[in-house]
Amino acid sequence: MLCSLGSFNHIVSNVGYLILGLVLLLTAYLKQTYRTPDEVNGLPEHYQIFYGISLAICAEGILSACYHVCPNWTNFQFDITFMMTIASIGLIAIYQKRHPDITPASENTFIAIAAFILIAVFGVLFTDRWWLLAIFSLAYLVFIILICWKICFIGSFNVFSSYFMS
Repeated sequence: MLCSLGSFNHIVSNVGYLILGLVLLLTAYLKQTYRTPDEVNGLPEHYQIFYGISLAICAEGILSACYHVCPNWTNFQFDITFMMTIASIGLIAIYQKRHPDITPASENTFIAIAAFILIAVFGVLFTDRWWLLAIFSLAYLVFIILICWKICFIGSFNVFSSYFMS
């Protein structure tokens, strides 16, 4: 036990998240600042999504270290929250590279991420009642299906009118 922490290696190993987040932040800044003349024309690139991913990775490193100080089922939410955020923003970045003319509305995207995390937190807090766990699992599944439906059939069906702006 170094520094009176029982899980010192688990805490220090999260420094990699901080380094990766800062390197990605610097890379996004340099790419935005030093664009070639060919990249100026055409559809504008949105670098904010890369700033969001890099800050979420830094927050994951800090909150994962907080979780490993005293790991238990309740503060596992510190560890999982930004994992879900990084995954969501990563999927949006990939989708945006594929479809540069369609930009997700950021406020609705983060409301969806918050709903995912809220359902996950309630699922953790109420595991002693099987019927509540079933309700939250069903809500989670329905929410995921609706979001996937909207992303796959963008412009064809109007499930959520403002989730994506064309």
